[in-house]
Amino acid sequence: MKSLVKEEDWNCSYVHRKYRKSIGASWEKMDKGGVKGILKIARKIFEEGAVCDRCIGRQFSTLCSGMGNLARGRSIRNFLLLCREEDEDAFDDLHLDYDEVCWVCGGFFDEIDEWVERCVERSQLYEYDTFLVGTHISGLLSETEEYLWERVGASYAESIKADINREVGKKLSGLTEKEVDFSRPDITFILDIPSDEVKLGIRPVFVYGRYKKYERGIPQTRCGYTGDIYNESVEEIIAKPMLHAFKGEGEKFHGAGREDIDARMMGNGRPFIMEIRDPKRRIVNLKKIEEEIEINRGKTVEVDELRFTDKREVSSLKSLRADKTYKCEVEFEKEVKEEEIRDALKHIKGRKINQRTPTRVLHRRADLVREREIYDVELVAYKKKRAALRIDCECGTYIKELITGDFGRTRPNLSDLLGVKSSVKELDVIRFGRYENMDLKIGDF
Repeated sequence: MKSLVKEEDWNCSYVHRKYRKSIGASWEKMDKGGVKGILKIARKIFEEGAVCDRCIGRQFSTLCSGMGNLARGRSIRNFLLLCREEDEDAFDDLHLDYDEVCWVCGGFFDEIDEWVERCVERSQLYEYDTFLVGTHISGLLSETEEYLWERVGASYAESIKADINREVGKKLSGLTEKEVDFSRPDITFILDIPSDEVKLGIRPVFVYGRYKKYERGIPQTRCGYTGDIYNESVEEIIAKPMLHAFKGEGEKFHGAGREDIDARMMGNGRPFIMEIRDPKRRIVNLKKIEEEIEINRGKTVEVDELRFTDKREVSSLKSLRADKTYKCEVEFEKEVKEEEIRDALKHIKGRKINQRTPTRVLHRRADLVREREIYDVELVAYKKKRAALRIDCECGTYIKELITGDFGRTRPNLSDLLGVKSSVKELDVIRFGRYENMDLKIGDF
């Protein structure tokens, strides 16, 4: 039987010294048998059938840290081949030659280059800088590995999945000149061995911005909070040019709260994050998107401050509790004197009010009483049965109910204080957050 050991490895004591030296500090981690401990494990594996160098080396991956699984496995095989040359009867039952398929991986590692080529081909349409490789192994590979570890232990071993991921990742990085990113890769290649295909996990693109809505009757999202489906929404107006620019397959709109469908969003605008799913492009001029929205829908929706962000900011945006300033045009059931309005507002300004969940949102909100602070209220225009108010208040304040009273569910309220039924004719959010510059311009009625 022909030996595959190199000429220099024929001396058994030399091989022993060479192998022990390569283990270095890891030597102390082994049992008292030293190399004999490795040989005992390796013999059990080779007794089961032929094993490729990578699979045998993987069983000792925590040893010889400066050596890869392939080189580690080849060293162990060569050592055993050398031992067989000296005592053929003692080692003849081991499948040490390269003429059989590996019983551990089934020859998978012989196909690594093919899987790498599939990854490259599969990702041709995508723009990316970083990637990660994952593997979905077959039931047979998983069962074989479990059987192997039950038989010889896994004290020094790593999983076949880790080995595949690393090997494919190294080759793919060298071929594409892309970098591996373990935290936020642009693309994750999933080697789905059972289905014999490469699947892609594409990290979404997240774009932060602020929008202003100049037209009433447009909901923030296509599916409004009432459950109705609208033909036009802030979400769709912003999403259309973004999907085109990023060549995305879908999107999700994340807003920092929402204004009523009949309210305008003015001033410094409402923050939002647009999530573009399955984007084929990642490098996009966001300023051009702002300009495109302004050209096409400038009279309806305007967007600015666009910048790239990530999923972590979505959580911050959703939990943001920003105070707001409103322009509120009120209509009274009968004529009210200006001085009466000013006196009534004194009982609201700088006070905390109690608001029970409004009847109009009871279908989607718990029926609770919430305390909200009205920081400031100013009468900015008056004309007999109408008035314009500027209201600076805490996040979560229901402005319409502050005016109407909502059948006593909000107290105090302007209707009760005046003794006159009052309603909101127009409502605009004119500032999002209390500490940002804002020019308030309220025209005549």
